[in-house]
Amino acid sequence: LLNLDKKSILQNTSNKQIQFHFAFNENSDNQQIYDCCIQPLIDSAFMGAKVSCFAYGQTGSGKTYTMKGDMEKGVPGLYYLGAR
Repeated sequence: LLNLDKKSILQNTSNKQIQFHFAFNENSDNQQIYDCCIQPLIDSAFMGAKVSCFAYGQTGSGKTYTMKGDMEKGVPGLYYLGAR
């Protein structure tokens, strides 16, 4: 049985640390993010590692644009760049 009450969540996460490996600003494009973060994941996956990539952030911060891109404007997202 999974107990998701607020008290147990806070108790289980209050002593955890979060580490960011990279941070990008509004001037970064999807190709830069791909080269830095996704290409090494793909290389690792082909060597047998289990990998995952997801976008996390506030609503309206550009997660969908980063992952899917805008093909009408010729801007590939990370999904496309990873699959090519």
